[in-house]
Amino acid sequence: MQRSERQGQAFTITATFGYTLDLFSNCLIIGRNLRQAMITNLSTLILITIISVLIIKDKFVVGMALVRIN
Repeated sequence: MQRSERQGQAFTITATFGYTLDLFSNCLIIGRNLRQAMITNLSTLILITIISVLIIKDKFVVGMALVRIN
């Protein structure tokens, strides 16, 4: 094998490895962003659920009080 041929192969391997690494890091960044978005959405959903439960509970308590008054 000639020297230039070996250098070409080494360059190809390095370029492929670098490209794969780049793709992998992009996937990690996208994954992290997705995870943060999911956590944000989840916390918002939990907050909305808690508020809804509290509102429904308050209305239920008010309704029970009205029934007791009547």
